[in-house]
Amino acid sequence: VPPVKIPTELPTIDPSTIAPPTDWTTHPTAPVTTPGTGTGTGENSGPANGVWDAAMVDQAVGARAGNPAPEYPLMLRAAHVEGHVDVRFVVDTLGRAEPASIQIIASAHDRFSDAVRQAILHSRYTPAMAHGVRVRQLVEQRFEFELKR
Repeated sequence: VPPVKIPTELPTIDPSTIAPPTDWTTHPTAPVTTPGTGTGTGENSGPANGVWDAAMVDQAVGARAGNPAPEYPLMLRAAHVEGHVDVRFVVDTLGRAEPASIQIIASAHDRFSDAVRQAILHSRYTPAMAHGVRVRQLVEQRFEFELKR
């Protein structure tokens, strides 16, 4: 059953709860040491919060074929309103967007934002890879809403 209300903000993170680098090896998605760093004993050079960005991974998240496009809101289509939505979210190691991580950065209209949220929640992705291990990755994406003329 989909959630009735989808969060629009990321929860605050208490920095004191983030493990220091010496504890990163216990993280379930902890990759081995990045070439050229550490001692080669399994030390993790990944992020403390477990979320990687595209510059840190060997293979970035990829959208799978057949993902739904956001539905153009009928009210905005009828009013000839165009715009875009910039969104940030985390794709987990199974290739799904983490619902609580979906954050609208910029949007021309709330109805565009709602359509994008629904499309992301129904989309599947190829998970990011770092050092041969699937990792969670932060993704930023722009969705355009344009009317054909």
